[in-house]
Amino acid sequence: PMPAWRPVFRAGGAGGGGGNGGRFLGGGSKSARLLMRASSVIMAASSSSSSTSSAAASSTLAARISSLGKSAVTAGSMSVLGDAIAQGVQASKATDAKKKPAFEVARSARMGGFGLLLYGPMQHYWYAFLDRQFPIKTNLAHFANKLVWNQIMLGPTVLVTVFTWTNMTTPSLGTMQQRWDATKTKIKHDLVPTMLNGWKFWVPAAAVNFSVVPLPYQVLYMSCCGVFWNFYLSLASNTPAPVAADKTNANTKKR
Repeated sequence: PMPAWRPVFRAGGAGGGGGNGGRFLGGGSKSARLLMRASSVIMAASSSSSSTSSAAASSTLAARISSLGKSAVTAGSMSVLGDAIAQGVQASKATDAKKKPAFEVARSARMGGFGLLLYGPMQHYWYAFLDRQFPIKTNLAHFANKLVWNQIMLGPTVLVTVFTWTNMTTPSLGTMQQRWDATKTKIKHDLVPTMLNGWKFWVPAAAVNFSVVPLPYQVLYMSCCGVFWNFYLSLASNTPAPVAADKTNANTKKR
């Protein structure tokens, strides 16, 4: 017959008969302490790694926000400067001192708001997108794609946006419906001519931007070029569309 099963290790008794068991338990306690220490080290390392990752993510987010803020402030400042130059030129062209237009702070504020809230962030994300899609500066196809997409996408978008922004934020144009009607007329009459004039300036400027200027400085470079463009844009967006001429033509056609 098979012997009855007996535990190999026994807990130590009051006497010395349970030596093996005592040694086992003693060794077990030591192993448990080592295991607990190892667990603590692993948990501490994991916590440290998590904190490091969290700090890195926070740092990356802060850097992105800072970069976006710089782009917005730069574009806003350049828009104000361009409008100030435009108003100065308009005032200098006045032949009659009595009819010389006064400097409009509200107009400069509108243009500054456009650059700060719309134009700067728009450029920031657009150039980053183009750089991801076409990253090789020395590749002719990448360069050409950036140039073409910038003109056929960003150009018209900026013009429609600034015409809409300028008209809708000008109280002297009347009610919101009247401002909206003026915006549609403005876009209808001035979008294509302004865009064609813009291409004459921006194609060479964008060529330099995409081929030479590093991504972190592209918004700054284009905004500096934009001082001249904002000068023109301020003139274009603050010149009323020929609504009266439209009505006259419409009445003539009806007759």
